[in-house]
Amino acid sequence: MNRTSVGLWPFILGLLASLISAVASGEEPGPFDPVSEIAAADSGPKLNAVYSRLLLKADWKTIDELKGHDHDGIALQAAWEEVRRSIPQEGPKRLGEKAPLLDAKKTQRFIGFVEGRLKVVPPPFWEDLLLRARAERRIKWDEVLTTDLKRYLYLLQENPVGQDGKRIVMAPFDLSIDEYKQGTSIEVTLDKKTLTVPLTNAPWGINAWPLGKNRYVVALISSISPHHEIICINGADQSVVWKSQVWGESLGPFRSGWSPAHFVDARLSGDRLLIFGVTFDRIYIEGFSVADGKNLFRFSSGNPYEIPEKKK
Repeated sequence: MNRTSVGLWPFILGLLASLISAVASGEEPGPFDPVSEIAAADSGPKLNAVYSRLLLKADWKTIDELKGHDHDGIALQAAWEEVRRSIPQEGPKRLGEKAPLLDAKKTQRFIGFVEGRLKVVPPPFWEDLLLRARAERRIKWDEVLTTDLKRYLYLLQENPVGQDGKRIVMAPFDLSIDEYKQGTSIEVTLDKKTLTVPLTNAPWGINAWPLGKNRYVVALISSISPHHEIICINGADQSVVWKSQVWGESLGPFRSGWSPAHFVDARLSGDRLLIFGVTFDRIYIEGFSVADGKNLFRFSSGNPYEIPEKKK
């Protein structure tokens, strides 16, 4: 049994249990409610299971209807289907040849949809890397996109931390990283404001953004976790206002304990904090409530992924 199957078993068993319960009580199973099931999903594979059921076999009329859905995640995933379905199937290995670029017109339309739907302009690196991404479907099951992260390494600087200075934390040049206390905290300075950020281990990278009056959000990007943490800190008393998790780098069947380094930036849209990220094989957007950090939606180019049938 592969890890994809293991990751989906809790979702499948839960669905079977609810159906058995409904049959035993003589009740008809309720209609498929993607919004409630998305809200109940507590892992990447479970979220993908919902989107797979919703989108993989949907016709174009249904896709167009879902693009107008009230739920931003559903609308964005539906809009992405035009790009995803245009990606050619992986062919025989061709020595020295690269996967084809994404369809330029369809990708531009998707970016325009993101801007119109979320009422925000994405970070330039996010848009550029998406437009330059190459893709084939079913490359090693879920590695669909190939992005050129090296193109934007110049945006980051190395910050030696700790007493020996041997730990390196990557961060944009407008951040200053200092006073790393292993198992306790790290200090991040943004706009001349120093924040004491609680953590256990030094992250691979850090980014931070102002979030209203004397509030800041810090992203702790790990290289060994299937997600990364965002923490809202009160700049006046250094207290933690809320914490939340970004799943974008882990929304695939094989991301169970390691996530690659990647670029992440944020935008504010009304009362929402929008996190834009790019890894070596996917792009994502996630929305959070500015007030309490509650996740509002998660979009990933890795969803919905198709699981190839085993050869008999």
